[in-house]
Amino acid sequence: MSSESMAIWNEPGSIIPIETGLSFLDDPEEEEEERNPFYSSEYSDKIRSVTLSEIYDLKPTDDLPIIDGLLFPGAYILAGAPKIGKSFLAAQIAFHVSRGIDLFGHKTRQAEVLYLALEDSPARLQRRFGTMFGYQESKALHLAVHAGCIEGNLMDQLKAFLEEHPALKLIIIDTLVMIKQQEETQFSYTNDYKLIGKIKQLADCCGICILMIHHTRKMKDQDQFNMISGTNGLFGAADGAWVILKSSIILAQISHLVKTSIYLGGKSHSV
Repeated sequence: MSSESMAIWNEPGSIIPIETGLSFLDDPEEEEEERNPFYSSEYSDKIRSVTLSEIYDLKPTDDLPIIDGLLFPGAYILAGAPKIGKSFLAAQIAFHVSRGIDLFGHKTRQAEVLYLALEDSPARLQRRFGTMFGYQESKALHLAVHAGCIEGNLMDQLKAFLEEHPALKLIIIDTLVMIKQQEETQFSYTNDYKLIGKIKQLADCCGICILMIHHTRKMKDQDQFNMISGTNGLFGAADGAWVILKSSIILAQISHLVKTSIYLGGKSHSV
């Protein structure tokens, strides 16, 4: 990669050219309202409904799995302790889906992917993907290191990106805390539930999967999903969650490779 292209890559906001004039929550287009009669602005002055007879005639959203048996359209959480390898797993998921490569023996549906690596730099992403995949390319994998917050313009940004990339089926947000309001310091079930609820609404409306990277708390629990940091509102509002637990550490020349167990719906998958 030339120094000139690296300079362009490093310009803030240059990774995703987003049309900010479009709105998901506040100004839905009439055509979209007809396609999605259940989804409207939370600030609307009316409740939208259809009859049971009409719902049978609706064109269903795409509900094919992103990764067979592991990831489906909806809102999901991938939680684990710091430095356990969440971002490496997220990168692997993103790359495999963008190339249609099987993951852990599960068939993957090829689609465009948007990976919001909000705690990384372009240079760090270059090293990570280059080391993991031997600098193989993927034009279906879009990377960004800047995005708005959930109470700001993030939903508008994602909606605009989806309109520009209709083949997009997976959005990875790394990490969830980076899109929350910075002044939020107290845990609240209501706030956590609403946070995931807004993300889930976008995922359900567009028939895509949004996978959010998050942390686990230090305190152990027999129920692995109780270890997800925050209140039960996060897991309660999500469609599913993956929890990564450390079982052993292997020293390698490049870095610490962590053998983990992923708990998904109560089942353990060794990685």
